[in-house]
Amino acid sequence: MTAHLGLDCPPPPLSWMKVGEETKHWEDGVGMAADTSFIHSTYNDSEDRDRFVLIVRFWHPELTAHERDGVRFLFDAFEDLSPAGLAAAAGKARARVASRESADEHGRSGSGADEADAAAAFKSAVSAKVSAPQSGEEEEENGTRGGGGRRKKGRKKKAKGGGGKGLGLLAKGMK
Repeated sequence: MTAHLGLDCPPPPLSWMKVGEETKHWEDGVGMAADTSFIHSTYNDSEDRDRFVLIVRFWHPELTAHERDGVRFLFDAFEDLSPAGLAAAAGKARARVASRESADEHGRSGSGADEADAAAAFKSAVSAKVSAPQSGEEEEENGTRGGGGRRKKGRKKKAKGGGGKGLGLLAKGMK
């Protein structure tokens, strides 16, 4: 996944990103996220303004170091598809693998074991947060809310939909 935050962009519709069949226009201060493993393209039609976008690439924390190296290679390769660009991407990939193997041999941190521990800790923290009741949620379910008595069944709170406002392209359906 890749997140894009418009920092200084020409006004819509001059600057855009297309993922699959979905096209979104960059706006200052508005973010969008996309699964850039789909065919995608970007363009700036403005003749007098450059587009400045903060790009953050991220992946699932349980990816192995080898899988992350593969993803990094793809991003490096797609930056420049010329023979020289592909050779540079391959060189960066070899250097990353050599650096990781050297760190593993010398017992330095940053190796797969440390990353697996960090991924497991992150997953555990997220699971605990997701499964923990929100403030007052448990009391509402048990009908023991304070300061107002029991809530009638027909008046339960409806979940608020985020609607993805400001996110733009998302991997599932990119909406």
